[in-house]
Amino acid sequence: MAGIQVAMMVPVQVTIVALYKIMNLLGIINTSLAVTLPSLVGATCPGLAGAFGVFMMRQFFMSVPRELNEAAALDGAGPIRSFVSVMLPMAKSTLTSLAIIVFTFSWNDYFTTFIMINDTEKLSLPVGILSIRQPFATGDNVEFAAVVLSVIPVLLVFIIGQKWIVKSMTHVGVKG
Repeated sequence: MAGIQVAMMVPVQVTIVALYKIMNLLGIINTSLAVTLPSLVGATCPGLAGAFGVFMMRQFFMSVPRELNEAAALDGAGPIRSFVSVMLPMAKSTLTSLAIIVFTFSWNDYFTTFIMINDTEKLSLPVGILSIRQPFATGDNVEFAAVVLSVIPVLLVFIIGQKWIVKSMTHVGVKG
């Protein structure tokens, strides 16, 4: 449990140099994979392997009754088969909710994108909004339009996955 608390207290600014070196060794600097890969494994945001993802999935699996595993074992399923056939389908809403949280966090992640992407043509939309800012410009209408456009993908993902988010949050919070 102490490892989870430590992992949540270390900001990405502390690990960005090591993360940059790893992405450079993999040869994916200046690609979108350099931004999405750390997000998926929880290096820069609450990914599946990050502290938040581990805690969220742990809470879900602790709320599942043991009798389901025992019933699968009585039917002749081993631990892997029981996990794939019984537990994973039940965790679909929690995994979807976690995926939406990771997408939202990585979409809005300014710092990692700014470090990993050097080409202004490949910047993500939230980071690219700052690149269209003109010094001493008085009209902010272009920036405001770009901000509205950058909110649309996150809003669509949330609207599509809203029922899974609500279902997973109510299921994880209740011990049954």
